[in-house]
Amino acid sequence: MCSCTGHALEVVAQRLHSIEYAVQKLMEAVELGNIHSPQLARANANSTGENDVRNLRLQVQTKLSDSLFTGQKLEGEGGARISVALINANTGDVVRSGLESSIKLDVVVLEGDFHKDDEDNWTQEEFESHVIVVKLKEGVGEMGELIFTDNSSWNRSKRFRIGLKVATGGCGNTRIREAKTDAFQVKEHRGEAYMKHHPPASDDEVWRLENVAKGGKSHQNLSDAGIYKVEDFLLQLFTDPKKLREVST
Repeated sequence: MCSCTGHALEVVAQRLHSIEYAVQKLMEAVELGNIHSPQLARANANSTGENDVRNLRLQVQTKLSDSLFTGQKLEGEGGARISVALINANTGDVVRSGLESSIKLDVVVLEGDFHKDDEDNWTQEEFESHVIVVKLKEGVGEMGELIFTDNSSWNRSKRFRIGLKVATGGCGNTRIREAKTDAFQVKEHRGEAYMKHHPPASDDEVWRLENVAKGGKSHQNLSDAGIYKVEDFLLQLFTDPKKLREVST
């Protein structure tokens, strides 16, 4: 009885081994078929691409100047044009092809403290007013000439931001996260006449220097001594610094 039972178990074990071997070979054949099948390869690639393309976001690529005056163009540091790009959040790369790479964006002025939490989603109403449009080309676009006619002193944060989102109906059901610039201050143009220059140019009037108030005592003393420009100040500094100290105090 034991001999028969042992033989039966041995037969079952052999059959199980044969089945496992057959299943393994079948799986290898299926994987090999996937590699050599253009249709399946394209399907897999499309599936991966669809997953990637759904995780998109807009990104402002230009660092803005911290402040500007009313009537001045809004620019990046060093006078750079303001650039925005469509980014694949999974890879960090610019999305340069596909329908999304040529979408239109709505641009609007926001409060400087608008949504400190980057994860917040924006409502349509928040973009209803004063919208302009930027068109992406190969995933990148530039904002045109933006000029502020009002200063930012009246609003809650005393600063502004620029917000960007996909124009309504511009991308079907694909969700693309919005972008916003750093906050910046818009000062009244009248204050520009008293603004110090950093660094001052040699042909700037001497009151453009720090600690020399326009029309103040030091400014008047320097003018009386024939020091009208920054270059006059520097020349006096090198030739007779003692006299310059006496004049400017």
